[in-house]
Amino acid sequence: MIEYSCFTRRIKQLGPVLQAIRQGLLSWTTPGSIAIIDSYPLSLCQYVRNFHACAFAGYADIGYNATKKQHFYGFKVHMAVTPSGLILNYVVTPASLSDVKVALTVAQGCPYPNILADVGYVSKDLRAEFARRGYNFWTPYRLNMKGAKEHNDPTLKRTRRLIETTFAKLTAVGSEQTCTRSLAGLRAQIESIILAHNLEILGNGNVTN
Repeated sequence: MIEYSCFTRRIKQLGPVLQAIRQGLLSWTTPGSIAIIDSYPLSLCQYVRNFHACAFAGYADIGYNATKKQHFYGFKVHMAVTPSGLILNYVVTPASLSDVKVALTVAQGCPYPNILADVGYVSKDLRAEFARRGYNFWTPYRLNMKGAKEHNDPTLKRTRRLIETTFAKLTAVGSEQTCTRSLAGLRAQIESIILAHNLEILGNGNVTN
């Protein structure tokens, strides 16, 4: 058995390898029509330590978790996912960066022509830019917006919420917390979680949507 410190160093170096395997697996799948984008928080400390935490200084910062209705110190993990749960891409940003500013990056190179998102992505400029790149970008309208009743297709809303099922599965295996204190270690952790998740999805035969 190798020493624990040596083992952790080797694990940190696996990030690029795991990424290559993940991308190789995706290249064997047949693209469908719909991808969903959203983000989840990756907190680095308890709420009471938000202004005292120094982990990942210069990279992490304080953002707001709308689900829990509280601020947190850490990162946001933005993902593009199929309705079946296959994770296509991800981007890690400081917690304060809005979803709108990352949407185009996380969807970059996506082979799925229709992209769904939640009301946090409502932006005329963003929709226009997606259209310019050949995507049909859909978000539900807020109830006080003109034409919301006609626009908010119940089927599309149900499909968009499928990403929350994927996030729940990732949370169950520790995706919203980390003990590592290096970017290489964080990358290896996220890549390993995604790879294991995608292997399960592909093993169940959910290749296309």
